[in-house]
Amino acid sequence: MHTRGHHVRMKDESEWFRIPDHHPAIVGRELYEKANASIQRRRKRKNGTVQHEYPLRKKVFCGCCRHALKRTGQKNRYFRCAHGGIHQSKPCFGMRIAEGNLEDKVYNAIVMRIDKFTSDPPDDGEELQSGLNEQSEYEARIAEYRERKRQLYERYAMREITLDAYKADKAVMDRELDRLQNIYTTLCEESEKRRSLESERTEHRRLAEDMRNADTLTGPLADAMIERVYCFPENRIEIEWKERNAGTIQGQ
Repeated sequence: MHTRGHHVRMKDESEWFRIPDHHPAIVGRELYEKANASIQRRRKRKNGTVQHEYPLRKKVFCGCCRHALKRTGQKNRYFRCAHGGIHQSKPCFGMRIAEGNLEDKVYNAIVMRIDKFTSDPPDDGEELQSGLNEQSEYEARIAEYRERKRQLYERYAMREITLDAYKADKAVMDRELDRLQNIYTTLCEESEKRRSLESERTEHRRLAEDMRNADTLTGPLADAMIERVYCFPENRIEIEWKERNAGTIQGQ
């Protein structure tokens, strides 16, 4: 961040100052790295075509009876509930969902979840500028008290005041300097947090955009975010997320 007068201008990304693990990330570093890896993996080609993965391996379950769904079919693969297939009284009897349809639903749910984490508007700079102005004020006050201490010592050296008077006045100044320095340090830390947070948000927005450009679900991405996918009749799904405080996103 570059400041001059009352204006704020973002530096080029190559000049950003990052503090790793300085605050809780909006999206975990492991998720960020795995998702990026998944995008690169999808772009690998063989004989001119993208190789199909099986990204939901061991993750698809029946939402009615909680049994794992069986992946079957040759050209057009789909998932079906083998347990419900032999019990006509079960609500999952005859239930099946096309693999491509399921992967699309899961991918769209992941994009929605990432978008939720990156939906906060970028910092307009006013709050950061206010903090920088406060830092400047405290820098000036700290410099003023240091000068007053220097002048106090000169008065003692010139024998204008006694040793006891010098010690008493110096102790008062030292306490005030400590207080000012603590406030100044806190202001500096808060400014760095704001810079670091906005940097993280920028990275996560880029990740979300890369995911939309990838336009498909991949194994590493599913492994990074999803514990299980529960399928219900009428092509409805529920996702058990790996992140803490997991939510549910239902497909149409």
